[in-house]
Amino acid sequence: MAKDEKEKNFRDAGEVDHQKVKDFFEKMGYEVLEIHQIWRHVHGKLKKDNKVFFFKLSSTKDIGERTANEVAWNNQMQKILRENNIDYFAVPKIFETGNMDDNFYYIGEYFSGKKLGTEKPKNLNGLGPWLEKIAKANIFLSSITEIDLPRDFIENSIIEKWDHYFEKIKGWYDVANNSTFEPLLKNAKKLKTTYHRGLSHADFVPWHMIENGDSFVLLDAEHATVLWPRYYDAAYFYHRIYTSADSPEMAKKYLNTIKELLPEERRKTFDEEFIPMLATRIIGGFFELKISKEKFDDKYHQMIKEDFLNGNLY
Repeated sequence: MAKDEKEKNFRDAGEVDHQKVKDFFEKMGYEVLEIHQIWRHVHGKLKKDNKVFFFKLSSTKDIGERTANEVAWNNQMQKILRENNIDYFAVPKIFETGNMDDNFYYIGEYFSGKKLGTEKPKNLNGLGPWLEKIAKANIFLSSITEIDLPRDFIENSIIEKWDHYFEKIKGWYDVANNSTFEPLLKNAKKLKTTYHRGLSHADFVPWHMIENGDSFVLLDAEHATVLWPRYYDAAYFYHRIYTSADSPEMAKKYLNTIKELLPEERRKTFDEEFIPMLATRIIGGFFELKISKEKFDDKYHQMIKEDFLNGNLY
């Protein structure tokens, strides 16, 4: 984590004048085909020399640090995937970066394919055939321990990294303020002895994946890090499919697929690493419900908690 990360605001979006953005890109010789803002970024489609591009512009200077992290991920992952002959998933190429005032932007590949799933509205009808490739991507990414990402520039011992991570989970637990979560926190503490770092996309969900022929494209790696527990993405995907897309059975099918595809040595220790990691995500889910300005039904959050406590994850 960056030295001053606690003083940064990566969550709250700023207001951006869309006409100003349009004028900015037009001066660069692009035709602006589409422009809109969803939460933290302004993004859309550009056209130049009969080629369509995607652009993403941060709405604040602080958020721009996360956008730059995504660029670093995409650039390095392009090389890593090529060197390892990975053909079942890809990341977008970045063609240009810069700043509009203090707001960081990039221009990259545009993909017109369908998302593998959606959260709003909830739709995972086409996800099943992709689970094996998604699981393979999970396993591949979690095996990477060296990559140069801006948010990871501080070097710590593994225990220091763990202590920081657990401090964050304990904060969620305190805000959620529910005594029934105590077994979850007890499980989460086990990460101290099972922690192995690995590369995490950190927002690994079907609505950040787009069909591209026989492979899928993984988008939006703003929060990517190599310092978190290596099954963070697996736990995040499982939790979001279960609770945000209301699909416990799909989540369990995915988890079985992960375990089947893992190399034998990693399969032996998977549960002891994954289960504490999932405990942190369940706590995090209740924390997000607690701080949300919107009212959400906690039905599936309660269900995943009960499945966890009853050992019914698969």
